[in-house]
Amino acid sequence: MRWNGQFASSGLVNATVNPETDPASGQPELKHTPARLTAIDYAWQGFALSRRALAKSDANYWVQIRGAGFWRYELAGFSSPADWTSWAQEFLGKPERPRDWIAFADSAAGDYRCARFRDGRLDAYLFVSKDSPMISKAWLAEMFAKPRLNTAERVELLSGKIGGDGETVCSCFGIGSGKICDAVANGARSVDDIGRMLRAGTSCGSCRPEIDNLIQKSLAESGRDRQCSVKRAS
Repeated sequence: MRWNGQFASSGLVNATVNPETDPASGQPELKHTPARLTAIDYAWQGFALSRRALAKSDANYWVQIRGAGFWRYELAGFSSPADWTSWAQEFLGKPERPRDWIAFADSAAGDYRCARFRDGRLDAYLFVSKDSPMISKAWLAEMFAKPRLNTAERVELLSGKIGGDGETVCSCFGIGSGKICDAVANGARSVDDIGRMLRAGTSCGSCRPEIDNLIQKSLAESGRDRQCSVKRAS
């Protein structure tokens, strides 16, 4: 509601509402519009963070969100660029010096990550995966707040094992996706297993489908940890 083309490429939900309105108030038929939902099969998904607002992306799907000291962009596309680095530098901006740009690419897995620095400070970051990335954006916000990143932190940016416990899955007990992935690595094979090990999903139960989804994806990865890239560094 109230979204427009300024902050999203495909966020105009009201465009699907019937054009009929109440003759007195002008209220649209918000509660009487039939809808059919279909899953979209994107070739890649990802997000970017930048200290400055970026030009609109040519990704098929993008959303622009204002954060504390940076802008965040949720992204997805039906086809991957021929050259991810060229695409990323066109979107994020080219570095002033070669050493201000670091990147990692795994074409077989469909993964790409890069970071641009300015005077040693993280200035922009891009994370791309075939699957929806489940990593800790809170940890990344901490990296943006630092005046300079050390070598270990730069390596962690590219490793895909982004610090912290990941995005919160179970709000009742404050359990993040990273802890759930850790539990799967340690033998959990069901939502009930996760409940016994972490208590997640044992209160209101609204997170149980998401927990099950994480379990299945983690098992399907066969130890690659792509979905579990939020796993804490040991």
